[in-house]
Amino acid sequence: MKTNDKLKVLRDLMKKNKVDVYCIPSSDPHQSEYVAERWQSRAWMSGFTGSAGSVMLTQKKACVFTDGRYDIQVEKQLKGSSIDFIITNFPNAKTPIDWMKEQFKNKKKITIGVDGKVVSIATTRSIEKDMKDLSVEFRTEDLVDKIWKDRPAIPCEKLFLQDKYTGTSMSEKISNIREKMIAENCNYFIESALDNIAWILNVRGDDIPYSPVVISHLIISDKDVYYFVDKKKLTKATTEYFKANKVKIKDYNDINSFLSKLKKGSKVLLDQGRISKDVFISISDKAEIIEKADPIPLMKSIKDKIEIKNMKKAMVKEGVVLVKFQMWFEKNLNKKLKELDIAEKITELRKEQKGFFDNSFNTISAYKANAALMHYALQKKTQATIKPEGFLLVDTGGNYYEGTTDTTRTYAVGKLSAEEKKDYTLVLKGHINLARTLFLKGTTGQALDVLARQPIWNDLYDYKCGTGHGVGAFINVHEGPQSFSQWPSKVALQPGMITTVEPGIYKKDKHGIRIENMYLTKSVKVTESGEFYGHESITYVPIDTKPIDMTLMDKAEIDWLNKYHGMVYKTLEKHLSTAEKNWLKKKTKKI
Repeated sequence: MKTNDKLKVLRDLMKKNKVDVYCIPSSDPHQSEYVAERWQSRAWMSGFTGSAGSVMLTQKKACVFTDGRYDIQVEKQLKGSSIDFIITNFPNAKTPIDWMKEQFKNKKKITIGVDGKVVSIATTRSIEKDMKDLSVEFRTEDLVDKIWKDRPAIPCEKLFLQDKYTGTSMSEKISNIREKMIAENCNYFIESALDNIAWILNVRGDDIPYSPVVISHLIISDKDVYYFVDKKKLTKATTEYFKANKVKIKDYNDINSFLSKLKKGSKVLLDQGRISKDVFISISDKAEIIEKADPIPLMKSIKDKIEIKNMKKAMVKEGVVLVKFQMWFEKNLNKKLKELDIAEKITELRKEQKGFFDNSFNTISAYKANAALMHYALQKKTQATIKPEGFLLVDTGGNYYEGTTDTTRTYAVGKLSAEEKKDYTLVLKGHINLARTLFLKGTTGQALDVLARQPIWNDLYDYKCGTGHGVGAFINVHEGPQSFSQWPSKVALQPGMITTVEPGIYKKDKHGIRIENMYLTKSVKVTESGEFYGHESITYVPIDTKPIDMTLMDKAEIDWLNKYHGMVYKTLEKHLSTAEKNWLKKKTKKI
């Protein structure tokens, strides 16, 4: 079925079920960023494949809401359909609430349809609150399921142990969580976020693209631990591991039944943003619900010494991969390489590294104007051929058992314009400005974000996304709660956190430029003013110096880059062949 045909059938179902507007979000029952094919309903229905966004559908109109990372992509992918789109973080953009009010301005009551298994209770509450002038009723049925005849099943891959790569045991983590529960006077804690569950139990899986997690739910009580998972995922080793740690295995689909039977006096701790409406409404009326921010993301973001050691090992492997890649790329530039060749070569080289599990996201290999799409969707039919001019942007990452990696480099592949050189240098200056800054304990990423933007703002330009995100220890490539972003945040950076710095410039029909490293927050010095922190780069990949406009760089910036390149060479040389070392020596020589 084509997109417009799917919309027609869904509208017929809406009419039959007396639904005024149907919402299809990007989420799964666990509010995951990347979702298994089973729950890619928004992409299947609309044709828009970006990782974030939602579809709103009435009998007359349809609209995709997404953010500025996908402004070019969404326009291309919706072409030929009857679906409009709105970029939510553009100035004066309509929100989904504004859009719905506009569609139903003459009504006093509307019925909103949505799959209750995949929408969070926080989302439905927010809609009810914001639709002040309208009475809202939710119908939580998955109507897309009635149309999607060949819909994939829920993944059922084997889970495996990750305990030897961390310095904190499952029992220690559960003990720490119970302390949080005691502080909130609760005797049950519900966790549905898959990365949090994997971290707590020190297990991993292969159920979701790019994230080594397991489709499951977890409930911790003051006495017991209940793991809701398909038992087919268990092996003899994992069964024994859970038994030894006194984890009670329950069927994945039994969580609602379990919660409905909670006795009077039960006090349940949960995060409204991380639990589906379907699970939330199943909780017994006899239980008291206490809603607080999930404590796990902050606990998980502060890596222990073993995790940090292993993350650095993973980054060394990734550095070797990207050195080998760049050497191969330079040798084969005259062979009319295509964007997909780049992505495939990097994956091929990763597979040579011991401990490689999978890519941590789909490699973005974007040539010239394609790189202006921040999250360019690489496709065989529309990929570009690389010519000896302009820039190639490569944003890539791997999942190794030791850790997760994320690196972006922008390579000059031939002749560059003065504008391209200037933009590249401004991005590099922004990167250096944030990376080298010392900051006082208690400082948030929001407070530091402007440092990366300043050189770019001085040229009256901006990028419509955050500057950096947390990275997991062989879990998710994007994790919080810390970030570098303009969005309000009360989360202070702390030693042990690993966060990317990735400013950029993206000019439609011209080029996209991004330089990204991962940084470990460390304590630097305690003075009479307080404790100061700084950043240690754990990315060991040379930065292309050919595009730099030296007239725009100051001495301190040049010194930082030279010092960084010296560290890259010293870290990688013992892992490279003689030819590779000689090549890297040239790439990291002082400028």
